[in-house]
Amino acid sequence: MKEIEFRVKSYSKMEMARMYNPMLCDRTAQRTLLNWIAHNTSLTACLKKLGFKNTDRMFTPKQVGALVEYLGEP
Repeated sequence: MKEIEFRVKSYSKMEMARMYNPMLCDRTAQRTLLNWIAHNTSLTACLKKLGFKNTDRMFTPKQVGALVEYLGEP
């Protein structure tokens, strides 16, 4: 099986949540990702500086880069 290479680009919250938590149902995966963000104060501050708000549905490429920097590649 060929491994798919991760690309930094815009992703929805749900897409990112599925990539980080593929074995969880969508709602739980998204809640888990948002909890990881909330509990990582450095990541939260970085995302806030990049303009992220909890009500946003999409992560920008820079915000995705921050997620990868703090959480690792999904």
